[in-house]
Parts: sequence; C-alpha cells; structure tokens
Amino acid sequence: MAVHQPDCELQLPASAAAVNVALSGTESAALNRALPLVAVSASLYVLAQHALTPALTWPAVDNLPAVCRLLAPDCLANDFLASTSVTPNPRLPYIYLIAQLTLWSGTDLGGGLTIMKSLMLVLMPMVAVLFLVRVTRVHLPDAPLLALPGCLLALAAMVLMQGDAGAWLSVAWWRPLGFDPTPHNLGMLLTLAGFCLLHRFAAVGGMLVFTGTVFHPAMGLLTSAAAIVLLVRGLAPRPNIRLVLSGLAPSLAAAALVALVFSPAEPVSSAEFVRIYVVEGHPSHYLPAAFGTLTSYPWWVSFGSVMVGLMALTVSLWRARNPCWINALLALLAYAGALLMQYVFVEIMPVKAVVALGPARFMTFGPWFLAAFTLVLLLSPLARMMVRTSAPRLEPVPSWKFRPHAVWSGKLPGTTTERWTRARSWLLAAARLLGSIPVWTVLPLIALVAWLAVGYNSRANRLGGIDQLDRELIAFAIEHTAPDEVFILPFGNIRYALPILSGRGVFFGNGFPFTEDHFLEYDRRLSLVDGDSDSLAAVPGSWIGQKYSRFYDAHDPADFLSMAASARLDWVVVNRRATMGFDSCETAFTSQKYRVFNVDSLKGCVPP
Repeated sequence: MAVHQPDCELQLPASAAAVNVALSGTESAALNRALPLVAVSASLYVLAQHALTPALTWPAVDNLPAVCRLLAPDCLANDFLASTSVTPNPRLPYIYLIAQLTLWSGTDLGGGLTIMKSLMLVLMPMVAVLFLVRVTRVHLPDAPLLALPGCLLALAAMVLMQGDAGAWLSVAWWRPLGFDPTPHNLGMLLTLAGFCLLHRFAAVGGMLVFTGTVFHPAMGLLTSAAAIVLLVRGLAPRPNIRLVLSGLAPSLAAAALVALVFSPAEPVSSAEFVRIYVVEGHPSHYLPAAFGTLTSYPWWVSFGSVMVGLMALTVSLWRARNPCWINALLALLAYAGALLMQYVFVEIMPVKAVVALGPARFMTFGPWFLAAFTLVLLLSPLARMMVRTSAPRLEPVPSWKFRPHAVWSGKLPGTTTERWTRARSWLLAAARLLGSIPVWTVLPLIALVAWLAVGYNSRANRLGGIDQLDRELIAFAIEHTAPDEVFILPFGNIRYALPILSGRGVFFGNGFPFTEDHFLEYDRRLSLVDGDSDSLAAVPGSWIGQKYSRFYDAHDPADFLSMAASARLDWVVVNRRATMGFDSCETAFTSQKYRVFNVDSLKGCVPP
C-alpha cells in the first residue's frame, strides 16, 4: 500500500525498506574481512614500491653514530655527533631501541635500522588505512555497510598521500606519510595506532599513545591533536570529553616525563634557542620566512591549496547536513593556527616551549584532513540511504539531497530512489560475498607481506645516497688513517657515510644534538664549516644545501688550520673543484671528486 508523501520527498519502496532489517551479522562479517584485506593490500603496495630501495638513508642514519657509541664505547671516539647524541637528550629512547634491535639482528651497525624500516613499510600503510576508516565510521555510525567502499577509498587516499600528491601539499618539507625509520615517523605510527584502538581497548590505545610520545614528544602531541580534531563527534560533550581525556592525557604525561628526565644541565635563553635550533639549524622546517617546499612553487601555494580545500569541504559537509562540518572547521582553524603560532612565537615573541614543540610540524596533517573529510563527504549520500531501521518502514528522503545521483544517470535505470536502492543492493551482495570468505584466506596475504618484509630486511642493509667516488674516499680513510682520527668533509651524503662505514669521526656532520647542553658548540662548528645565516645571505643558491656547499668550497688552508686549533682535526677533504689556495699543498689522496690533505701538510702552503 502506497503512502502519500509531499512532492519534495521521495519514497523508498517497501522491498528496499525490508532489506534494512537484520543486516548486522552480514555487515560485521564483511567488515571483518574487508579491513584486513585492504590493510594488507596497503602494505603490499608500499613494500612493492620500496623493494629495491636501501633502508639506510638520511635522515634516519643520523642516529647511527650514537648507536655505534652505545654498542662500543670506543666507536667514533672523537666524532662530534656521536659524543653529543649519547648524553641525556629526548632522542635517547629511540637510539636505545635501535641499538637493541641491532644486537638482536646479529648483523652490522645498520641491522637495527633496517629492521625498523621493514616494520615501518608494513605497519605504517596499515595504520593509515585503518585510521581513515575509523574516521568514516565515527562520522557515519549508522551505515557500517559503507566500510566496504570506505576501505577502498581509504586505500586510495593512502596511496595519494605517500606519493606526489602528498609531496605537492607538503609545507616546510613535512610529508604527510613517510616510511623512513625516524623517531618522527615512529611516534606518528604508534599514536595513530593508539587512537584506532581507544574506542574498544582504551588501556592498549592509551599505552600506544604514551609510547609514541616518548619516542618523539612533539610528534606524539601534534598527532594526538590532529586525531582529536578528526574524531570528535560534533558538539556531543560526553564522548568528546572521553576522547580528549583518554587520548591527550597519555600524550601529555609522556611529554612531561621526557622533559623532566632529559632536562638540560645548561639551558640557553629563548632567543638563543630560536637562533640556533630554528634560524641556523632548521630554517626550512621551522622558520616561516624560509620554509622549504617539495615542489617548484613557493610553500604558500601548498599551504593555500590545503586551506582552500578545507574551506570547500567545510561548506560541502554543512550543506550535506553532516555534523562532520564542525571537524572540518576545527581542522581549518588548527591548520591556520599552527602557522600563526610558528610565526608569532618564533619570529616575533620567542617562546622556548612553543619553539621546541614546533607547531609547523602540524602541517604534516593538512593532506590527512583533506583525505578524511573527502571520504566522509563522498560516503554521506550513500549513508542516508542505508540507515538501519528496527522494523520495515518507508524512509522518506528529500530529493534535494540526491545531488550525487547524476553519477548514476544512464547506469541504473529508474527513479533516483530506485538507483540508490540498487546501489545499496550491490553493496549488500558484496558484503555477503566477503562475509562468506573464510578468515584463513587472509593468511596467505599476511604470509606474502611477511616474506617481502624479511626479504627486504635481508638485502636492504646498505647505505643509500653515495656513489663509487664516495666509496673510494671511504676506502682511503679505512686503509690510511687511524680509527681515532677526525675528518672534515664537504656538504653532502659523504658526511654521514664516512663515519658509519669507516669508523672515523667527523668534525661536523649532518645531525643535530637534541640537548641544549651542546647547542653553543654546534652553533660554533656550523658557523665555521657551513656558515651562519648572516654569512649565507650573500651566498647564491636555490636552496640551503647549495649555499652550504658553496660556503665550504670558499675555505682556504688557513681557515682549516684555524678550525684545527679549536678542536681535533686530522684530515681535510675538499671538493675537486675547490681552488682556494690548495694547488701548492701536498695531497694525500685525490679522485675525480675529492682531494684530501693532512692538516700538518697544510701548514707548508700557508704564508707565514
């Protein structure tokens, strides 16, 4: 019997309404199959992409000098980075973890880092997909059947974020999704995994959030903030308060513990902290006036694209009457607020605590916000047609809500309601098909992932970013120098490769001492070797690394002798192209790329 409805509404046929009954078992079974299948597929995709790439690449290898020193007290005895990285600092928990994995691996110095890289390749894609699915389930709670297309859309979003699309939307060199075995990525992985579990296993989820923040306090706090922005449920006070307390409290506790345990013995002032850590050490990450970009466009193009996207999603979700528009608005304000905080508390009114947190790192989550809210927006029209009812009934839906129906035009005959009903039937059929698949069928995929990860771990333990000419220089260091001698090297990957592969220390390397006790010495060596910001202002170059390289090439023998007078320095390596007074100096080694001089030999080619 037909029920009269106003002209502005459409009527679901009774047969479609009847399908709404007793779907929980099928939907649950389908969801239990879909999530592991898609999660494992995400890992397979990423593992296939990285199958031939080395695990030991910068910036992850910055931790290896400290690992070497922990495993052998005389390793890199006079290396500046190794010596400063084993003193109390917030990176020590991660360094200890890598050291233990290295011992467990039974291989060489890079074994622990390679294990961590293979774990990141397996787990980070899985957690990314599961977290995006979790966001859609929070904001579309009455349509669990949508987990099927939601999983596929989440997989597509993960693929885009880890690729060129994610790089294009990155600000200040903060990629949305990376797999390098760094404290940054490990902290993000564990924190996101914790928020995936908080709703069912609060204790386990809270412990993961706590652990992620211990490994990287800033990333743990900022990831918790981003997850809360994505998972809060409109203006509902009780679940939102529970989420904030269960998610943010462990992160704050871990950050406070790390700050207490690793507080510096000789702290520097806020102004000095900003100058050394931001202006001199990491301008491309933390100085808005010098933010780096991964595209050929200025950083503000990527920032503006994310802002416009969040504005559009906020309006679209509001027009769709989905409460998630509040989350999109919060994300918009948080994203813009992070940049504002970075600018105000770095360039105008330096505050050490804010600078150490690094609000600019929150730019990592711009593409995450776009992906999550796009998924919710795409699934919302289907969700309105799939609300379960306790008994068969007609479900009137205003026709103006069916704007996406144009997608189905020509493909599904009949009225708009009939098209959506048939689409729903297709999803139900897919759910029943997935629900009928035995659980054990996921095991071969898991075995394949494990096989690829073990295979990667067995062959990827090699250093990336160096060429044969670099290896010739490293061979010279091993064969013709003493283990306790110190090199000074041009800007480039050779700075991290030579100490790791030869066991010889370097005067100044690629890493940073994450304790204020050594900030001043780091600043002194940086200004001598690569130049400070004032010196580099007059050096031409398209990016900071090119400026560093040209400043180094401008050194003459007298400059290196002056450095040797302030700290131990035995061997000077210059690029072959450098001609600043070295022609009359005795060369210990030469190749197509480098020239090497003993410091004592430089004294003979410097005018008295």
